[in-house]
Amino acid sequence: MEPVLNPSGPHMSLLAGSELPPDITSSGRVQFSHHPYKAAVVPDATPLSLQPACLTPGCGIHNTEGGSSSSASTQSWVPLRHGGAPSHTDWDTQRCILGLWDRRAERPSPHSCCLQRTQRRLIQLPSVFLPEFPQRGLPGRDHFQILGFIAKGSYGPILKVKDITKEKTYAVKVLPKSDILKHGVLEQSKEEVIIQRQIKHPFIHNLQDCWQTQHHLFIMCDYCSTGDLYTYWLLKGRFGEDVVRLFAAELGSALGFLHDVGIIHRDVKMDNIVLSDQGHLRLSDFGLSRRLKRGGRAFTICGTIQYMAPEVLSGGPYNHAAHWWSFGIMLFSLVTGEFPVPAELDHSTMLNTVTEFPYVLP
Repeated sequence: MEPVLNPSGPHMSLLAGSELPPDITSSGRVQFSHHPYKAAVVPDATPLSLQPACLTPGCGIHNTEGGSSSSASTQSWVPLRHGGAPSHTDWDTQRCILGLWDRRAERPSPHSCCLQRTQRRLIQLPSVFLPEFPQRGLPGRDHFQILGFIAKGSYGPILKVKDITKEKTYAVKVLPKSDILKHGVLEQSKEEVIIQRQIKHPFIHNLQDCWQTQHHLFIMCDYCSTGDLYTYWLLKGRFGEDVVRLFAAELGSALGFLHDVGIIHRDVKMDNIVLSDQGHLRLSDFGLSRRLKRGGRAFTICGTIQYMAPEVLSGGPYNHAAHWWSFGIMLFSLVTGEFPVPAELDHSTMLNTVTEFPYVLP
């Protein structure tokens, strides 16, 4: 079975199912037309709030959140700077920040009409996403301020948001319901929330809240200002053994906890580790995780190709022990400044490379 790209970070993540898209370099990294780390960031001094704004015809935004029923087709929730009037330039910038502009929606396939109608009907049924995502209205400007763009997730943007009432900053993942249904990841999204509600650990990125509106799902977690470990590693090059030893102890503690409570993460990598203000790590992104009791077995080929254990690359069976392979790949890379094995374009070739590669210890 060929893998399909899951662009959740600078490295490619794989799920069994279809062919790889052509936008992967020989190094195994994804080429994005708009790199998440080059996206516009709104300074804290000029926070954004969600406001309904009438859109001109042909603007390309098809997602609506709120507004009266008579104007639902011409209104969309877009962020506006406080005190500023909306303009076409602002709208274009905000579309990039929120990830609400999907050009593919402008060119619908004639063969997808039935599927789109079914998806629209499901979107109108909040019960499809219950009870994991309680139904609420979109938070107003007196509650939330959007401070900027953090990253581009697999199915939507991750935003930096301030809760005015609590005076706290959070990271909010915004998931369009249409994309969740189109890619068939409804149960996966619900499982992610179920798992994160069950776990509380000092070295795991904890879930704070989640809800749904008419067209979107929202998952809110703690905000870590230092960013993710992969970006920090790219900037630093390599870490001293004392620092890596601390990272190893903290991540090992988090993985051991997950194993004890019967959860397998399946995408342990630097991209999915965020750093707190004090420099301690937090394991994040449980989008590929599932509940698996000790002694249980899994068979799905998923994860990020450079971190995948041989038993995962071969299609299983595998269990929680696959985490320790990913753990070792990460520690090696942190110390040496490079991955022990170069990435391949598919899991079969990667399996051959991993099993036959002449390893040289640093």
